[in-house]
Amino acid sequence: MNIIYLIPRSGYVTDLRSDTLWGSICWGIRYLWGEEELKGFLKRCEDGVPDFVISSAFPFKQHGTARVPFFPNPLLLAPDLTESDRAQARVAYRLRKDLKKISLLNYDDFKAALHGDLTAAALLLRLTDELARKNKAKEDDIEYVPAAKTIEQTAPKRHDHSMTHNTIDRLRGGTLTVMDDDDNEAGQLFHVEDIWWTDPDNESDEALPNTGLYFLASGDISKLKPVLELLRHWGIGADRSAGKGSFDFDIHDFTAKIKDLEPPNNASNAVVNLSLFRPTKDELEAWENTGGCWQYLLDRREGYVGGQRERHRKEARMYFREGAVFARPEDMNTRHMGGIQEQVFSEDPKLPPPPPHKVWDNGFGFMVNLNWKEK
Repeated sequence: MNIIYLIPRSGYVTDLRSDTLWGSICWGIRYLWGEEELKGFLKRCEDGVPDFVISSAFPFKQHGTARVPFFPNPLLLAPDLTESDRAQARVAYRLRKDLKKISLLNYDDFKAALHGDLTAAALLLRLTDELARKNKAKEDDIEYVPAAKTIEQTAPKRHDHSMTHNTIDRLRGGTLTVMDDDDNEAGQLFHVEDIWWTDPDNESDEALPNTGLYFLASGDISKLKPVLELLRHWGIGADRSAGKGSFDFDIHDFTAKIKDLEPPNNASNAVVNLSLFRPTKDELEAWENTGGCWQYLLDRREGYVGGQRERHRKEARMYFREGAVFARPEDMNTRHMGGIQEQVFSEDPKLPPPPPHKVWDNGFGFMVNLNWKEK
């Protein structure tokens, strides 16, 4: 297993989730090795024996040369209120609401959660203790500074920046103008959102990036490095032509880390998903028959294929979100579950003709062992 760090050279317009990353990798294979190589890659995915599977991209913090990856938090369900909680219901409900905002855990906390040593009740107690420190600072009329341990456990913050642009008339070499409601010339402004991750508690004096994204890859990644070299210049996601989605990258072996991170198979009764996951019918039926879907959120994914003049709306599909928890199948012997699924487009003559190539969605779930002790 490998971990791939993406060091930002610009902001991202598109969230780098497993389906987006996989689609970009597929196009990279197509451009570097040709159509037949891509077809072989897709055929192996269709047969359930992919060359490799990937997780979604998550943030990391960098302190000097050390990088601390953060993982999706599977402990999102708050524990039942105790009698003392009910005595201070307003504070209790506020903290339980804050618990849902802890969507990411650092390496040590995620390891403890996988081994069953960290619970939602323990996370709630942390929030309670930190709130007490904050209230004490307010009473003493001093500046509140989070505890060092709290800073260490807090994930990087996501910032969505809105940048304003003018539409340019390239024939005239100036700003494109249109007539407004009062028949006066007006420029055409538009706004572009891009995504950055920051660590406000550890800002660099040299203005160097101290956060970034990473994803995990399990399997034969011999083609992944050349593809990432291409994508490094090409960009990932929307607005690549405007310089968005650009990055540098490092690939490191993660085999020893994952063995340390997760409990062994014989000590696991569940798995937690690190990607957008669309199970096969057999997998879904098995969980439904055994009551084995324990905790999850769903995401509806949709989009378009093709250029502006021949755009095809893809069929919207539901996925299990990153951090979902499932019963571990007894016969599970791979890192992945689920598979890829082909998109089917309408043959209606009133619509643009279907794309000249098949379109696939990646639904492979990237699974990590979990010793689940929650109710």
